[in-house]
Amino acid sequence: MNTGAARELTDALADAVADPAPAMTARVMALLARSTGRGWLRLDESARRPYLPRSPLDTITGWQLLLAAGGAVPGVVAASMCRDGRVREAAVTRLARAPGPVAAAALAVRIADWVPEVSSAASAALAPRTGFEDAAAIAPVLLALQRRQRGRQAVAGYLAGVAAGPVATLQALAAPGDRSRRLWALQALASRSLLAADELTARAMRDPDLVVALWCARSLASPDGDLPPGIGPRLLGSARAGVRAFAAGHVSDDQLTTQALRGLLLDRCGAVRSVARWRWRQRYADPGPGLPCGAGRRQPAWPDSCGTAGPR
Repeated sequence: MNTGAARELTDALADAVADPAPAMTARVMALLARSTGRGWLRLDESARRPYLPRSPLDTITGWQLLLAAGGAVPGVVAASMCRDGRVREAAVTRLARAPGPVAAAALAVRIADWVPEVSSAASAALAPRTGFEDAAAIAPVLLALQRRQRGRQAVAGYLAGVAAGPVATLQALAAPGDRSRRLWALQALASRSLLAADELTARAMRDPDLVVALWCARSLASPDGDLPPGIGPRLLGSARAGVRAFAAGHVSDDQLTTQALRGLLLDRCGAVRSVARWRWRQRYADPGPGLPCGAGRRQPAWPDSCGTAGPR
C-alpha cells in the first residue's frame, strides 16, 4: 500500500464511521483484510497525518459513543488510530474482545504505540491470540515493526511464542499468502529442524513466489555452497527461473552433465544462460567449440529480472 492508497483507506474509514451501513462496513472490512503489514503501518500514519489534506478522522467527534458495545469494527479501528491516547486505549480494550483478523491486525499496530498504557494493553491482548487466523494477520504487522525501536521487545516476545508453538500453526503460516509471514514461518520451522529436504525441494521446484522458492533452494545448499547429490539436477528443472539460475551455479561438476549444460545455454531466462556460459567456459575453456547454436549471442548482463544472486 502506497501513500495514496493509505489516504484513500483513511477516507473510507471515515466514511464507515459516518455511515455504518452494512454495505459500507463490508467494503471497508474487505479493504482492511487485504492490507499487508506495511500497509497497516502506512494507514496508521495516514490517519494522523500532519500535512495537507488533513486526515478526515480529525473531524470525528463522539468517540466514546462510537466505542460503545456493539459498535462496528471499522469504527473501532478508526478510534485505535485517533490522536487522543485515551481514545486509542479504549479502542484497544474493544479490539481485544473483537474476533477476527482485522481486529487482530489493528491490535498489532498498537503494540508499538508511544503511550505506555496503550502499548501494554495491546501486548496483553495479543498474547493469547496465537491461533492461525489471528497469527496470520498479526505476524506481517509485527514483522514490519521489527526495525522500530518502540515495541521491539513485545514484538520479539509474540513472534518467539508462535515460533515455539504448535507445528501445525507454523505450517499453515508457511502456506501461500503474505511473503514476509511465509519466510518467517519457514525460518521458524527450519530452526526446529522441521523442514525436510524433500519439502524444501518441492517448494523450490514449484512455489508460486520466486523469493520463497529461492530461499528454499538456498536452504538446501551446504555451507560451502554445493547442492546435495541428486537435488541439484532436479532444481535445474524448476518452474522458477531464479532457482534454475541458482542451481546452475551451485550444482557440482559431477552432477552437471554436458547435455544438461547445453539445455541451460538455451534457457529462456538470461540469468540462467549467463551462469551456464560461465560453467561452460570453466569446463571447456574455449566457449566456441560445441557451443549450441545461438548460445554465444550477447545476453543481458548479470543480474537480470530473474531475481537471484550471481554464481558463486
